Amino acid sequence: MILWPFLGWLDFSAARWLWALTSIAALLSIMYLFVQGSMAETNAERALVALMVAGTYPAGATIGNGQLTIHVMACVLGSVVWLAGKANTWRRYLVVPLIVFSMAKPSSALPFW
Repeated sequence: MILWPFLGWLDFSAARWLWALTSIAALLSIMYLFVQGSMAETNAERALVALMVAGTYPAGATIGNGQLTIHVMACVLGSVVWLAGKANTWRRYLVVPLIVFSMAKPSSALPFW
């Protein structure tokens, strides 16, 4: 039910394109969070960390099967990183919707909470 506002009104091909674009965006956000948290100094190190995230078997299997885990992990990791930050910025207001969306798959999100 949580995905109906996003995918329920689309036809099948448009829903597949939207799902592909959001999956790529979620994977890129996970890569960005990992690179920022890795404290890599050179471009080669940053590329290795980013490609390591994309090269894992669960990332490919989840995207290939069309599961929600990539989206949930992007929301969970983003909210954990933003909550851990000391600065009081506008990003802290995004934490609540990210947590609510991540509860669509509690078996993946609950270990982080």
